[in-house]
Amino acid sequence: MIKTAVILAAGMGSRIRKRAGNRPKGFLMIDEKSIIEHSISKLIEAGVKTIFIGTGYMKEEYEKLMVRYPQIKCVYNSRYETTGSLFTLYQFKNYIKEDFLLLESL
Repeated sequence: MIKTAVILAAGMGSRIRKRAGNRPKGFLMIDEKSIIEHSISKLIEAGVKTIFIGTGYMKEEYEKLMVRYPQIKCVYNSRYETTGSLFTLYQFKNYIKEDFLLLESL
């Protein structure tokens, strides 16, 4: 069983900025819960033990989740403004050595 997941969430969400307001797009609310927290809850329910989040834009918002969910570890892509999802994924090369589940934040 896969015990590790990666959520790519470094993007600026410029196409959805009007809906997201001043927060990252993963924090859009559905049924009084953010999209990112829906994903986290489902992963934990499925038995995932470690959830890495690739951050960039407003990384502090994602880092706050580490307080509520000890399973989360954030990895920052300092070049998020000029790179894409695959470069964010590349940032995990020294963190993950086993199979993992890959999710896009939105």
